[in-house]
Amino acid sequence: MLWQRWFLKKLLKVDPPQVIQERCISYKMRLMDCDKCSRKCPQNAIKVRKGKVLLSPEDCSGCGICAGACPTHAIKPENLNYHTKFKEIVQKEQPVLGCDMESDNVDVSFPCLFSLDGEFLQSLVLKLGEQGGQQLSFYFGNCFECENFDMYPQFMKSLKKASTLINSLGLNFNFNSITSKENLKPNTYYYSRREILRVFREDTFKAVQDVTEDIIPRDRTGLPESRRLLVAQLKKYQESDLPAKNTLTLGGLKVVSQCTACGLCVKSCMNQALSLQTGEYETELFHKPWRCFNCGICRNICPPKVLKRTAVGGKIKNILNSKKLFTMQRKIM
Repeated sequence: MLWQRWFLKKLLKVDPPQVIQERCISYKMRLMDCDKCSRKCPQNAIKVRKGKVLLSPEDCSGCGICAGACPTHAIKPENLNYHTKFKEIVQKEQPVLGCDMESDNVDVSFPCLFSLDGEFLQSLVLKLGEQGGQQLSFYFGNCFECENFDMYPQFMKSLKKASTLINSLGLNFNFNSITSKENLKPNTYYYSRREILRVFREDTFKAVQDVTEDIIPRDRTGLPESRRLLVAQLKKYQESDLPAKNTLTLGGLKVVSQCTACGLCVKSCMNQALSLQTGEYETELFHKPWRCFNCGICRNICPPKVLKRTAVGGKIKNILNSKKLFTMQRKIM
C-alpha cells in the first residue's frame, strides 16, 4: 500500500542506492557481469542481470556494503557524502566512528561501519596523521551481533593497508577499537531495519527496481569522492616511496606485446585513465594510475590482448603523473 511505502521511506529512511551507469562494469561490458555487490550484500537484495543492477527494496537495509564492495565506486548510497564526513572527523580532537544505530555513542556515524570505503580510510588517516597526535577510534557496540559482521575481515584489511601507508610516511597515528557497551541503555533491544521491513512487507512491496536507470551527473574530475580525497592527500607526499606494492587501491597497467593503437581501450575507460597522443611520426599510449580502478574493461576489450595488470609501487609522484605504456612509430610513405 502507498501509505506503507511512505512510512518506510520517511521513518526508516531506507532508500535504494543509486548506480552510476558510466562506472558500472556490467553496464559497460554487457557480456562480463561483475557481481561483487551481489555477493557481498548480506541481505541478498542485489542481483546483476545482463548489465542491469536489480534491487529488492523489501530486503535492502541501507547498510551501504554494496557500495564498499564495488571496485569502480559505481554504487552511491543515499544520504552519504564523504566530503562532509571527512570535514566532520578531522575537526574532532579524538574522533570516534560508528554505525547509525550507535549514533548516540559516537562523534560521526555511517550507515554501516564495515562499509567504509578503503580509499576514504586512507585519505582520512593521512589527514589525521598530518595533524599529529590524534587517535581514530571505532565503536563496535552491537557490531559483533549484527548480520553484517561477515564484512569485519574486509574492514580490518582496509585498516591494515591504511596503517602500513601511515607508518611508511613516518606519521604518528593510532587506531583504537571500543567494544564496551557501558554507554548503552540496559535491557534495550535494537531492531534492525531488516526486521522492521519484514513486518511491513506486502505483495505490493515485492517489486524489483532497476536502479541503473538513475544516472548521476558526473563531476568535473570524473572521479568518486573517496578517490579525490585520497589523491589530494597523496599530493603532499610526492617525494615519498610506497612501503609495498598494492598498498594503495590504484591501478597499474603494462603493454606486453605489440599494440595496434586502435584506441578501443581509451574509449572504454570510464575514468579517462588511458589516452592516445598522436604526433607526426609516432603514436603514444599513456596511463594515469591515479585514475585507474583496475576494473579490467580495457584488458578485456583489447583485441590483441596486450594489456596486463601490474602492481603500483615506487615514488608517489610517479603514480600521480601519466606513465607512457607504448610508442608506435608510423612509416612515412
